[in-house]
Amino acid sequence: MVKVGVRALPLNAMNRMMTITRMHIRAMDLNLLPILAALFEAKSVSRAAGLLNLTQPAVSRALKRLRDHFRDPLFVSGQGGL
Repeated sequence: MVKVGVRALPLNAMNRMMTITRMHIRAMDLNLLPILAALFEAKSVSRAAGLLNLTQPAVSRALKRLRDHFRDPLFVSGQGGL
């Protein structure tokens, strides 16, 4: 068992997580990280685009690439933004 925070995970589960993490990091376009951070901070594609001095369509395309990479609906649109 490997201790993670208060919980302990079986070693094989921890190994799988590390393999997935390494795989995702190696395949990821690191240029998307500032866009991910701006989206998190701004909670809006348009505002994130403004922070990054990019166009809204460029940030939308980057968000789609992030969603595809992580296979997750990151920053789902809601009433108050993302």
